[in-house]
Amino acid sequence: PALLSGKRVLVSTATKTLQDQLISKDLPRLRELLPPSGVWMHLKGRENYVCEQRLVLAETSGQLSRAQQHHLAQIRSWLAHGGSGERGACDQVPEQSAIWSYVCAKAEFCQQAACSASGECVYPRLKEQAQESQLLVVNHHLLAADLALRQQGAPGILPDRDVYIIDEAHQLADVVRQFLGEQVSSAQLLRLLEEIGLACEVEAPEAQLPFSRRQTLIAERISAFAQALSNGRYALAAVQAVLQPFYDQMTAALVELLNWLETMAPRGTGLAAARESLQALMSALAAWWQADQVSEVCWCDMGSGWFRLYRTPLRIDRTFSSWVTALGESWIFTSATLTDTQGFGYFQRKLGLEGVATLKVESPFDYGAQGMIYHPHPLPLPSAPDYIRCCLRKAWPLLQAAQGHALLLFSSYRALEQAHALLAEHWSGTLLVQGEAPKASLLQQFRDQPRAVLLATASFWEGVDLPGDQLRFVMIDKIPFAPPDDPVLQAESAWLSEQGKRPFALLQLPEATLALKQGVGRLIRTEQDRGVLMLCDPRLTEKSYGRSIIRQLPKFRWTQSQQEAVAFLQQSFAEA
Repeated sequence: PALLSGKRVLVSTATKTLQDQLISKDLPRLRELLPPSGVWMHLKGRENYVCEQRLVLAETSGQLSRAQQHHLAQIRSWLAHGGSGERGACDQVPEQSAIWSYVCAKAEFCQQAACSASGECVYPRLKEQAQESQLLVVNHHLLAADLALRQQGAPGILPDRDVYIIDEAHQLADVVRQFLGEQVSSAQLLRLLEEIGLACEVEAPEAQLPFSRRQTLIAERISAFAQALSNGRYALAAVQAVLQPFYDQMTAALVELLNWLETMAPRGTGLAAARESLQALMSALAAWWQADQVSEVCWCDMGSGWFRLYRTPLRIDRTFSSWVTALGESWIFTSATLTDTQGFGYFQRKLGLEGVATLKVESPFDYGAQGMIYHPHPLPLPSAPDYIRCCLRKAWPLLQAAQGHALLLFSSYRALEQAHALLAEHWSGTLLVQGEAPKASLLQQFRDQPRAVLLATASFWEGVDLPGDQLRFVMIDKIPFAPPDDPVLQAESAWLSEQGKRPFALLQLPEATLALKQGVGRLIRTEQDRGVLMLCDPRLTEKSYGRSIIRQLPKFRWTQSQQEAVAFLQQSFAEA
């Protein structure tokens, strides 16, 4: 294994939560089983660590709320008593607290050696320690950021390694694409305005009133831009004419602010850093507005008073392949969902990994004995207005037989809301709904509450681990095809069509298959788990592509009999 190889190893996984799990649970277990090995540690992105200079700046501010001041004092006390400086390790202050955005490190604020607090800075010290580690655990976002910097000719964030092990590799392409593109959001702009106000208060008090006027104007222009379109996702090319006057007004106000910051920057490091941040955001805005529509797609996600603007490359295969070749070391990509109806082909094409060695290892689970797929019949097509009602009618006896312990997964928020409204009238147990609390909180409530049913969408299709009696029944409403009006999907499909290829077979079907496999994987997590998986979509058996998807799923017992599925649950529950 890598720990005993003597080589320098990097392990990258999809999320910070999985990163923490590797460090706190999985690696310690391995250490108990294996001979002594080298030092291992984890590293996250800069913004996960406290910056002493920004902490002091926040402590001198009078703009923080009482709750923020309380959290600030708790962070200072935590550090004084040996706290690591990593925000996720501070139990006293919730990770979602707004105070972290005031005190965590940011590249544009970092003065490095010139910083008066550089000797107390957590992040550079951790980067030095990472150089000495044998095994370094990171997440895909940090790995992609490192590779993107190297591509630009800048120094990387991470030390060179001999072996790169990519866990949850099915998520890597989306993360790499994110870092090769750009994003600008209303939240980023408004947050920057707050930071400028904080810097003014400390470094140029007399400038607070002139800045306040600019802040109000820009906030109004941002709001007007956000309300120029109804909620939804749009390709820029389709709505650019509508957005033009709102874009011009917003950017004109931002240009005026940038000019003002040019005169204020010498007053202090906070104002100078704010100027750099604003310049970077405005450059990204301009690139989004004038983007090359051949190699990338520019699009926007518009909400109620907010927006996110994206510049997304259509292909990343050549770039990623060049990264792998340039590093010239061993790369291992692992995941339970790397194969679809085309085997490994789709994953390999996305990342430019054609020709690499592949290995498919069978699961240790006895799916035929541990679980059952219930595919109810008849059901209308998912486009039918009463589709969710029909699905729940079929699911109701199974919910009762499982006595809750159920995860209902939906492909859209609209379907989730319909199901919530219907179940709220009848289910006497605990009903948990995505969006009503943070994901971790919902999962903990699900574990703690008897007769709990959890309703969720995309973010719960993976990364949810509920072993044993916690989860007995999973319902998936339909094949999770991407929405046909998704701007990136439309652009990719158009590009494939221009090459004379079939977008459905080469793009939409593989993506849906992999997503469905992730959802299916929530049910059986250990060799002791048992349960029923209800797949509702009639296209799974009525369409040839549906049958090809079924062949990629674990080999559960299959039934269309509600009575048989209920009996399996009752038997499983009786044996527990």
